[in-house]
Amino acid sequence: MRLVYVVVVSVLVLAAPAATGDRVVETLDGAVRGRLVRDLNVTYYAYLGIPYAEAPTGQLRFKPPVPKEPWNGTLDATAYGPVCPQDDKYHTRSEMSEDCLSLNVYVPARPALAPTPVLVLGALGFLSVHTEDAAGNAALKDILLALQWVKKHIAQFGGDPDNITIGGESSGAVLVHYLTLSEQSTNLFHKAHIISGSALGYRFFNRHPIKTALDLGKKMGYHTEDLYELVQKLQEADVFDIVAAQGDKTN
Repeated sequence: MRLVYVVVVSVLVLAAPAATGDRVVETLDGAVRGRLVRDLNVTYYAYLGIPYAEAPTGQLRFKPPVPKEPWNGTLDATAYGPVCPQDDKYHTRSEMSEDCLSLNVYVPARPALAPTPVLVLGALGFLSVHTEDAAGNAALKDILLALQWVKKHIAQFGGDPDNITIGGESSGAVLVHYLTLSEQSTNLFHKAHIISGSALGYRFFNRHPIKTALDLGKKMGYHTEDLYELVQKLQEADVFDIVAAQGDKTN
């Protein structure tokens, strides 16, 4: 499950073939159909909601993401995928699903003479009790898997896998900063834009993750100190009950 912050991974390829209507791209996982968009004198292809990981539900909740299995046929990527579960300030529940680990790829519709630069813009996924089932930092692992997908597939969209820039603002900038510090991101990107955020900010570091998890469980009626039992109950819980409990600032 990915809560509170939504990991939105949008990939912008800075040049592409000439516009000829909807296009199908053959990725290494399967065919993807995108749509031609004309907006404010800009024409581009949009490949929306491309899944890069299996739905993090059930026993996969709180765990590192599992790469999406290849598909047969052509994936319809002409509409945005679901929004990750969160409060309903900006989205309705009908727009949300835990099956939200997907990418949007935008390719300007003009001829390209060579592979072109790629810009990646981008949970919560930070619950941790220091066990294999909930080790923590799942959101960062989501983004790492997304970057692996970009590195592997972006050439099929006309992008240069050796010229990838990541960027983020506010909490997104914090995640980008963390990625620049992680050895696991080596060779997955080459430049970074960090805007109005830093991994040094106190708001983005949980000094007492186990207490935070136990407090969340108590708000949901799980009065246990057994961390394995707690994680199992949270994996079985309705995702929106967890969203409501973590947003409740009362004891």
